[in-house]
Amino acid sequence: MRYLFVSTSEALPWGGSEVLWIRIAEELLVQGHHVAFSYQHFAEEPAALASLRARGAKGYYRGDPGDHGFVDRICRVARRRKAQSDFPAFTEPHWLLSLVMEERPDLVILNACDAYMIWPLAGAFRQLKAHGIPYAIMCHLEDESYMFNPRKRDALTALYGGAVEVSFGARFGAELVSRQLGIPHPGVEIFDNPRNCSGEIQERTGDRLTARFACVGRLDVTAKGQDVMLAAFAGPQWKDRDWSLSFYGKGWEQPYLEKLTAMYGLEKNVTFAGFQKGIDSVWAQEDVCIQTSPKEGTPMTVVEAMSAGRPCLVTDIGRMPDLIEEGDNGWVCSRGVASVSAALERAWAQREEWPDMGRRGHEKISRVWNFEYPKEMAERVVQLAEKRRSRP
Repeated sequence: MRYLFVSTSEALPWGGSEVLWIRIAEELLVQGHHVAFSYQHFAEEPAALASLRARGAKGYYRGDPGDHGFVDRICRVARRRKAQSDFPAFTEPHWLLSLVMEERPDLVILNACDAYMIWPLAGAFRQLKAHGIPYAIMCHLEDESYMFNPRKRDALTALYGGAVEVSFGARFGAELVSRQLGIPHPGVEIFDNPRNCSGEIQERTGDRLTARFACVGRLDVTAKGQDVMLAAFAGPQWKDRDWSLSFYGKGWEQPYLEKLTAMYGLEKNVTFAGFQKGIDSVWAQEDVCIQTSPKEGTPMTVVEAMSAGRPCLVTDIGRMPDLIEEGDNGWVCSRGVASVSAALERAWAQREEWPDMGRRGHEKISRVWNFEYPKEMAERVVQLAEKRRSRP
């Protein structure tokens, strides 16, 4: 069988939305299938993609200025023109259709980092469907505030309606997309993302007098809400408390967040730690995971923090309220400075209970999360492709 994965990641070279499809691709390679992927070109290739190619996957990088060299590009164009006669339904030029003509996949898997930013691809996927090439969509992020117009809504309705399967990281996302587009999703699959940690409770090291909060993820206030977090910590009650907040990750909003930190006078409390290898080492230094996202699917930072035995303060978005129980293994709030500030006060009042709360979170995630999901999804992908092969 032949499979083509298409990731829509463009903002940063790497993110949590990429882990699942790569694990699925690895499983397919182990089974002897052909795997290709399309990914945005960045100056430095993510290590996971380099590893995937080393295992035998074929990588195509959109926008790569040195794409395979001049001779290889000429040969590729020739091959695709020759293949054009086999794809009469491809009536409009598009990079995805050219890639399909070369790879001839039995199934295309669209990894949608954002459920709605994929709308420009609708025309290409419509032509795939017209030619009988099935595709599935995996959605990692949905947005209640997305601004639709008739063109975008029609394009997204056709795109989702033509998929052989649509999966989401949270039931919330499936229901939101269904309502916003006005389409039912009777066969929706809810996936469990894999974690990048040991799964063991991490013993807290270092100074235990300071209450250490940590936010893990890209520095993007539109998606992650770090600005609201800083505003909540700027309340007068935090002036005389012994606490710290560390941001792990990078992003285009770091200068803005540094400016906010200075404006609120929090320079002594807030640290921009950048990327760190090994999430276990992060949670060995920190006490509480804080995730004040205004839009979200299921952030793996929360799953990994729970696995490490840390309580989590989260917004009531995506799948986070299903994982975090107020006052038991964390705290849940709505989006906004006042609500986040109130949740922080509840957390501070329970600070003697944080280790026990973390252990309860570890027990819950170990009980409810399917960490074997990539293997099961690989089997599902094979089944979807076999349906096409079995057609007369």
